[in-house]
Amino acid sequence: MRKKVAPKAGRNIDEHTKEIKRYIGSISEDFQHKVSAIGEQFGGLNRKIDHVKETLDEHTKKFEKMDRKLDSHAVMIARVMIDAEEIKSGMHEKIDRKEFSKLEKRLVVLEATVYGGKKK
Repeated sequence: MRKKVAPKAGRNIDEHTKEIKRYIGSISEDFQHKVSAIGEQFGGLNRKIDHVKETLDEHTKKFEKMDRKLDSHAVMIARVMIDAEEIKSGMHEKIDRKEFSKLEKRLVVLEATVYGGKKK
């Protein structure tokens, strides 16, 4: 009797082992698919990060260029302000059109008096 039980028990163990192996294989395959999906998502995120970094680098270059332009404009504005101050201070030393006209008329009268109405 033992001989009859032993082969049946051996068959059950072999079938049970195969079933466990199939189950573990199925779980392993599912796990591998999930890990693969995570890997693909990770790759996609890396590509997006690279794209964002490239865009940020481009914007940084543009801002640096704009900053240099702004600095040069600030220098030009400072020069214009200095020139405007020089012009203002020079204008205080000059007479305006009305005063020049008055002086011209006075000079004509003065010349007429000195030269006796004679023109040169």
